[in-house]
Amino acid sequence: MLCRLVLGYGPFIEPAVDTIVDRPGQTTIIAENAEDIEHTAGESLQIRADSPLDSESYPTAVDSVLIDGGVPDRAVRIASLARQHYPEAFIIGYVGATATDAQRAAMRDSMDRLVEARKSLVSQVSEVIVSPEASRLQRLFQVLRSIDGTLGIIMHDAPDPDAIASGLSLAKLAETVNLDSEVCYFGDIDHQENKALVNLLDLDLRRLTDIETAEQFDAIALVDHSRPGVNDGLSTETPVDLVIDHHTARGPIEGRFVDLRNEYGATSTIFADYIQRLSVEIDEELATALLYGIRTDTNEFTREVSAVDFDVASWLLPRANLDVLSQVESPLMSASVLDTLARAVKQRNIRGDVLLTNAGQLRNRDTLAQASDLLVHLDDIKVAVVYGICGEMVYVSGRAMGADIDLGEVLSNALGSIGNAGGHAEMAGAQVSVETLANADERSAEALIPIVTTAISTRVFEAINHETAISNAELGASSVTHSLSQTE
Repeated sequence: MLCRLVLGYGPFIEPAVDTIVDRPGQTTIIAENAEDIEHTAGESLQIRADSPLDSESYPTAVDSVLIDGGVPDRAVRIASLARQHYPEAFIIGYVGATATDAQRAAMRDSMDRLVEARKSLVSQVSEVIVSPEASRLQRLFQVLRSIDGTLGIIMHDAPDPDAIASGLSLAKLAETVNLDSEVCYFGDIDHQENKALVNLLDLDLRRLTDIETAEQFDAIALVDHSRPGVNDGLSTETPVDLVIDHHTARGPIEGRFVDLRNEYGATSTIFADYIQRLSVEIDEELATALLYGIRTDTNEFTREVSAVDFDVASWLLPRANLDVLSQVESPLMSASVLDTLARAVKQRNIRGDVLLTNAGQLRNRDTLAQASDLLVHLDDIKVAVVYGICGEMVYVSGRAMGADIDLGEVLSNALGSIGNAGGHAEMAGAQVSVETLANADERSAEALIPIVTTAISTRVFEAINHETAISNAELGASSVTHSLSQTE
């Protein structure tokens, strides 16, 4: 049950208190003028006639604190005392018009949210204390505040714009609670647009080389993916503190704080929502990265997009550098992408509106995503799945447009039992160890190509046929039901 504490009571804070006490959870109000409070005390509302500066009257534990800041000097002392007493609680308060810059700064040091206007206070209290998303946001900050040391923010291997923007956003939120963090990744950033984003915005990202380099962190966060050791260089046994992702989870996810929203088109949308709710000031670079992360993961708002994606994008648009975005979106295509695309086109296997192809040996895995993005736009193609070998892994990238299948489910059914696979209905991927498909004496470059082609294509085509059969059966059943209802 959510527990809320209100310290002080006056005309400025009264409308916000009215909002709180009618919501589920327990609220405690501590104020000298308790007799002025019109609400009736009961099980869900406790009213104590004490000084907010007397911490002995405070409840043992609360999730959030609301502070009346009508008298600025007093509010500074109350905020400092509340933070000392509740180091992990979410604290929000109002500041009166007479507050000095020094008083405002002191309150910001102790509070998570400082509000300047009465009207704004009511709406923002609803957003961060009593809205459906409030408990999730409060829990995030509780975990961030509890970390002693440095937070390692781990993006997935070869991070895309959504992962990069998400990592930077979590670092920004960590900064608001004075928590040190580093945004990290394993592998390489080879996609030309992703490299352009990092270079043009001069982003500070750290490349990790092995598991040991990740063990130096005091806490671990995963962004844009949800399992350690799956699409990152961590050990599968790595304890994880935070997981924030928009992909569908294939099984339970471990973490002290987990926020999975597969109804959103991008993880960047989740972070932009956090930032909006908290009124965190962000610079042009982060706004640009977030906007680009949303645009790329939703394929310019045409793929698995939600209303929230549009809302936060419109908020980010005037804050972003559109000239930089234009440069990011128009880099020269690298030779490795052309090579991969050429091999993929040459080896294509088309059945109906489905294209599968083996791109062979890869210099970098990012080229697969670019190839599948391009091939799904061929005439009469609705599904494109491109796979290739990089090191000891077979990587798979798939895209679907207008198909009656869930590509994430297809790849999970086809390859999940022999590797890691999943994603969304229109964008999915997989990884399978070469060792799973071929014996040691068969792992020459020449021998692997037909083995991988047979193993991957057979499984994927079978899974697509199965998914299509289910879809057609459901459609047939729906048609029969409709016909019967019409007859009746």
